[in-house]
Amino acid sequence: VVEAPQKVGGRRAAADLAVGVLKVAPPASGVERPEASAPASPSTTQEAAEAACESPAEGHIEASGGGETDHAAAVRCLRNLYGKMGNGFGNDFALDGDHVVDSTNMQYGEITYEGMQALYPAMGLGKGDTFYDLGSGIGKLVLYVAMRGEVEKSMGLEVGDRRHRLAETAAASLVAPPGCAKFELLQEDISRRHYRDACVVLITNLCMDMGVQNRTLDNLYRCEKFRRIVTICPLPPRPWLKLRKTVKISTTWAKVSSWQIYDVLREPVDKAGRDSPVRGSSRPQRAS
Repeated sequence: VVEAPQKVGGRRAAADLAVGVLKVAPPASGVERPEASAPASPSTTQEAAEAACESPAEGHIEASGGGETDHAAAVRCLRNLYGKMGNGFGNDFALDGDHVVDSTNMQYGEITYEGMQALYPAMGLGKGDTFYDLGSGIGKLVLYVAMRGEVEKSMGLEVGDRRHRLAETAAASLVAPPGCAKFELLQEDISRRHYRDACVVLITNLCMDMGVQNRTLDNLYRCEKFRRIVTICPLPPRPWLKLRKTVKISTTWAKVSSWQIYDVLREPVDKAGRDSPVRGSSRPQRAS
């Protein structure tokens, strides 16, 4: 049985991508930069889906005990999925109504598959969590976390128009393995979203201006479920952030880079049930 692709959001409707299968590519020998392929017709994709199920080595990934997919199986799937697509490197643009995003905030890089293996356990994801990748590019980490199967949902926000379209194509083409979590990819400015379900958040804040970082942090803290954030660069000081540890991660711009993992400290509640103020906090005040 081939599961239907998960919902893909964003400015462009993905109705034409509603049916898709894993696009299989032979193992790459070196760096490939092929052009993005157009989605196949529903009849073609259905036939390919059936073929994929009949050929586990090509289109199917096995789940480990408990319905979770291991790292190696998830990476095999991602390599096949992205093998015939374009990549996120190069120029991109974003236009959100009358708001044009500064291109200096759209520098691109990726966590390597080796880096994902080190990062995943360090984030401390658990059952019921919703994971957010802020600046998700073409969606690799979002789909990886979803396929690992430990979270309730994996979310990606990307403002770049071209990168988001590639992420939509990948998400619609994924044949979800057993136990795959829900996932969603949206084209959206991370600093303008009202977060309601974010539990563990990763933000690629290298080359990101402080205005975007501060607005994003303030919006995240309004979410009661928000408990952990992972970043490349140290975050602006907040009394409600506590550095938990650093972890060495392999990326496309550095063989080894140190990532910061912060726990979110919640304010004590007084007897009247109101939040106690934190001296020096830049947390936005709730309306009384």
